[in-house]
Amino acid sequence: LESELDGVADVYRLRAHEKGLGFELRRQPMAQGVFLGDAVRLRQVLGNLLSNAVKFTQSGHVAVDVEVVGAADATAGQRLRVAVSDTGVGFPEAFA
Repeated sequence: LESELDGVADVYRLRAHEKGLGFELRRQPMAQGVFLGDAVRLRQVLGNLLSNAVKFTQSGHVAVDVEVVGAADATAGQRLRVAVSDTGVGFPEAFA
């Protein structure tokens, strides 16, 4: 998981720093190691979200939070949640 997320994050960390933005990748301790999933789609979606976050944020920062959610038993349907947040203009509440 680390190599998939870190590769994408590193590209946008550089772009954020070029714009004078802070960039943070916050990973929950359980969100490490091997996960079953589509690595290509994970990189694609994260890349799209980070691209928009950096593009539309004029000041402040961009952050990626990675956590495991779901049942405590790994066989009972845990999921990986990846969230991108920024200090950009955002959407009005009516569209959220």
